[in-house]
Amino acid sequence: MDCFHGQFLVAGSRQLDPNFARTVVLVVGHSSRGAFGVVMNGTVRQSARLGQGNTPRFPRGKARLFLGGPVTGPLMAVHTRAEFGEWRLVPGVFFSRKEKNVLALLRRAERPCKLFAGYAGWGPGQLEQEVQQGTWRVVPATPAQIFAGSGDLWQQLSREASRLQLRLLFNIKHVPADPLLN
Repeated sequence: MDCFHGQFLVAGSRQLDPNFARTVVLVVGHSSRGAFGVVMNGTVRQSARLGQGNTPRFPRGKARLFLGGPVTGPLMAVHTRAEFGEWRLVPGVFFSRKEKNVLALLRRAERPCKLFAGYAGWGPGQLEQEVQQGTWRVVPATPAQIFAGSGDLWQQLSREASRLQLRLLFNIKHVPADPLLN
């Protein structure tokens, strides 16, 4: 079984679910029991409910709140503070879903930090099957891409997925941005 933990899933042309059309999902957990991740280019929101009905105001430009997927869940964060991390995604990038850790990140107004309401989930073997069918293309995640603006992330990573596929299929070391210029 390939492990997709810490990698991006880029919606392919066979992605028919409207919740995931033109989306990029960062896989947070993946095992034989299933997988879950957060949509990196979901709708941005300005505030979120936390804990006992508190609605914090996010310091402008400090943290962005994204719709992380169609499954309801706790407020979650992708960030760079190891002491508040519950899972390491890639070197220097961590994930938290425990309320105390997310609140600590909010209080410190840490940057970079992305907050997520909701998540995407897959049952045992479901994600592997969707990747094999071409519903998702897998691209290694980097800290810069994780914290980049979400505007054209799908387009950028779709191009990267195509370059990776060409390298694998034809054993090409470098694929230019425009193959017609080769």
